[in-house]
Amino acid sequence: MDGFEATIAALGLHLVRASALVIAAPFFARVGFASFKIALIVVLTGVTFSVSGVQAVEAPGLGTFGLLALRELAIGFGLALLLQIALLAARMGGELVGLEMGMQMGAQVDPESGVSTPLVARFYEEVLLIGMLASNGHHWVVRALADSYARAPIGRLELDRSLSDLFIAFFRVMTTAGIAFVAPIIVLMSLVTILVALIARTVPQINVLDLSFTLKIGVGLVALVLFTPALEVLVSTVMSALDEYLAAFLGVLEG
Repeated sequence: MDGFEATIAALGLHLVRASALVIAAPFFARVGFASFKIALIVVLTGVTFSVSGVQAVEAPGLGTFGLLALRELAIGFGLALLLQIALLAARMGGELVGLEMGMQMGAQVDPESGVSTPLVARFYEEVLLIGMLASNGHHWVVRALADSYARAPIGRLELDRSLSDLFIAFFRVMTTAGIAFVAPIIVLMSLVTILVALIARTVPQINVLDLSFTLKIGVGLVALVLFTPALEVLVSTVMSALDEYLAAFLGVLEG
């Protein structure tokens, strides 16, 4: 095969990695316009290829190209997975608060995952996503994509297995951050549960279900307002951890 065919193969591998990131990353996946995603993929591919794209020494055959494309998919989805895990902190906290408030009946179906998500979790997740965008998190992701081509050039089949350990560690950090973020609200809601139980024992004539449902929602909404400033701490914590693990991900790719 000549140099032109090798260049087309290299361009196609660039396209696969950029496509995987844009399709799966929460920054871009929630954009409902397919034309925007296609345009973004084309632009990212063109820019990264013009900067770091190098003609392959030898154009791969069809089978080898398929294996190389799977590697590029894994790298692109790996970058997007880090962002999805970062949102887990808000989703975890929102799930716990929504469960305590009895808001599970007011859940919405997440169009990305297809699962039912409580309104509180959806609210926290959207606030965190907006905070990440305000902190130029999307720039970090694009920069990480560009750096990944230098750390893990196309045309190679190897992929470090320690990446799974990195994702598990990041998952653990984000889960801990989400639980710590809503811990004061959970404690407050637990006190409300104890209070309702004491009232039920003292005044058996009261409808405990109605009282508990109304009181928990009311106290929960007040707590959400009172602890709103803590969202800034959550965003800064998530962004700091995301920056650290993006760098670690690129370091593992470099080997």
